[in-house]
Amino acid sequence: MSVLAVDGSGVVPDVSALGPALFAMVAAAFVVWLALYLWTGFALSRLFARTGGEPWKAWVPVLNEAEVFARGGKPAYSLVYCLIPVVAIYGLVVRIAAVHRINERFGRGAGSTALGIVLPPVWMSVLAWGPEPAPEPVGGRVPEALDEAIDPATAFAPRDASGYAIPVATPIEVQPLEPQGVVPAVPGSVLPAPGMGSEPVAAAPVAVPAAAPVRPAAVARPVAASPAPAPPAARANWRVELADGTAFDLAAPRIVLGRNPEPATPDEQRIALPDHTRTLSKTHARLAYTDGAWRLVDLASTNGSRVVDASGSVLELQPGEPAVVGERFRLGEVELRLAYELVP
Repeated sequence: MSVLAVDGSGVVPDVSALGPALFAMVAAAFVVWLALYLWTGFALSRLFARTGGEPWKAWVPVLNEAEVFARGGKPAYSLVYCLIPVVAIYGLVVRIAAVHRINERFGRGAGSTALGIVLPPVWMSVLAWGPEPAPEPVGGRVPEALDEAIDPATAFAPRDASGYAIPVATPIEVQPLEPQGVVPAVPGSVLPAPGMGSEPVAAAPVAVPAAAPVRPAAVARPVAASPAPAPPAARANWRVELADGTAFDLAAPRIVLGRNPEPATPDEQRIALPDHTRTLSKTHARLAYTDGAWRLVDLASTNGSRVVDASGSVLELQPGEPAVVGERFRLGEVELRLAYELVP
C-alpha cells in the first residue's frame, strides 16, 4: 500500500509495519544477552570459587573481567589496558597470560588458553564443571604432624635468609700444664750457737738427692669436645596471632587462611580471619610446615600477601610461590605473626 506525497511529487512507502519488527529484533537481542549473562555468571561464579576467589564478582560486569586477571595472578587493574586504543594489544597479552595461568592449575594447556580467548563462556564452563584444580605446590615434604622434636638449645639460634640455623663453632678444651720438678736448695755454713767460739763450725755434709729430670712443658693442644647429652625432645604448639592479640592454634601442617576459606583437601585446617580492613580474599593464602619452617603461599588473592623479615623488609609474594615466614606476614592489610611455645 502506498500514499501520495503531500506535495504530489511522488509516492512514499508505508512504514507503519516497521515498529513491530524493530521491537521483535530488540526483544530477541535482549533474550540472547540475558541467556549469555546468566550462562557466564553461573560459570564464572563457580570458577572463581574453585580458584580461591569470590563468586559474587562473577555477576558484576567489568568487575568479573578484572577478577579473571586476578585469578590468573595478574593485577586486576590490567583490564584498563584493554580499554585503551593501541595499549589494548598489551592488555590482550596480559589476559592471555592470566587465562593460561588459570589453565595450568587445572592441568590444561595452550588449547584451553585459545578457547578462553575465542569462546570465553565455553572455556569458563569447561573449567567450572570439570575436574578439581590441583593445589599450589609448596615444595618439600609435608610432615605428618607438628610435634616434631625441637632442640631448645638451638630453637632461638640465629638463622640465615633461608630459615636454617647458623652453625656455632665448637669450643676447644685446653689441658692445664703439668708442674715441673723443683731442685732443693743446698745448705752451706751455719752461724755459731751462743756461747761457742767465734770460729764458725763447718756444717756436716748433707747428701743432696739427685734432682729429678725436668720434663718439658706440655703444649696445649685442641681436644675434641665430647658431645653434650641431648636435651629431652620438646613439641611446639604453633599459633597465628592478629595485631589485637586474637590467636588461632595451628593444628595441621597445612592451613588455609582467608575471609571464608575453602580447603583444597580434607586434611587442611581452615581458619576464617576477621577482616576489618576489607582486604582479605575469601581463600587468601596457605601456610605449610615443611623442612622445619613455615612457608606462605599466596592463592592469587586480590590484594596480595607479604612476608616481613626481622629487619622490617617486606617481600611481595607472587601467586603460587612459597616463601619462608620468619615471624610476621600480611594478608592484604591484615597483620599477622607466627608464635609458638615449647611443651615437654
